[in-house]
Amino acid sequence: MPAAFEAVAPIFLLIALGAFAVARGILDERAGEVLSTFAARIGIPFLVFDTLLHADLTGLSPWLLWICYFPAAGLAWILGHLVARRGFGRDPRRAVIAGIGSAFANSAFVGLPLAERAFGAHGVVIVTILISIHLPVMLTAGTVLMERAGRISDGAAPASAAAVVMRVARNLLGNAIVMAIVAAVVLRLVGLGLPGPVQQAVGAVARAAGPMALVALGAGLTTAGLGRDLGPAIAATAIKLVVMPALLLAVGAALRLDAATLGPLAVLAGVPAGVNVHLFAVQYGVGRSLGAGIVVLTTVAGAFTSTAWLWILT
Repeated sequence: MPAAFEAVAPIFLLIALGAFAVARGILDERAGEVLSTFAARIGIPFLVFDTLLHADLTGLSPWLLWICYFPAAGLAWILGHLVARRGFGRDPRRAVIAGIGSAFANSAFVGLPLAERAFGAHGVVIVTILISIHLPVMLTAGTVLMERAGRISDGAAPASAAAVVMRVARNLLGNAIVMAIVAAVVLRLVGLGLPGPVQQAVGAVARAAGPMALVALGAGLTTAGLGRDLGPAIAATAIKLVVMPALLLAVGAALRLDAATLGPLAVLAGVPAGVNVHLFAVQYGVGRSLGAGIVVLTTVAGAFTSTAWLWILT
């Protein structure tokens, strides 16, 4: 257990540092928002870009990683949706928020730093390969399901397929991480690298991205309330941190993945829910307290569950 705890503890200590700094007035709430914006739009995209540009992908099959990860995520999503809808009687739109909160991993802010600390460069490469389609898949599924839930709840006219596609495209094209992935893939395909000074600058930002993202995450948590959706939030937290990693291990065992590949995948499956869960609720104007509650609870409980999973895996 000590080795697993030593790998996980710094991640959540940095999150706690951000929360403490805002709570004590060392940083104001605006500073937390600025840190989060920098991490999301510059820091993490630079880290993803730098990792993909120089990663050794020999022997790694992206399709095998995706086939292992996303069935587990899909099952966790369905379970979270059903528990909120039928177990707690929430309306269809709030059930979508619970579903996405049960499956949407904070892959960039927590998954990447934890994979790097626990598994080194190999872990970062695996998580980066997952990130390359994690956000598009999750946002596309969430948008389609929320549009359907809105029609059920309000009896509104169905949105056209073109309107849904355009909404998803706007969300993705405006995302800096997606742009960083595309840029790195293009440079690899054409065989170009970065000039020395540019690479040094990119590397410096990439090295600072992980710690800054974690502090920013903690700073943002102080403004998120649990609200009245505590029950569904607790259920989604249990599914995200316990059930989803267990499902992934079962799929990985069926696919006979080696331990070096399965470890980072399982750790990523068990990290807290991403802040995008709350932002998704804000975007649609429903389930804000539920989305915020899932982010808060998974982040707090994740310090213990991530330690336990890492201990089991190693």
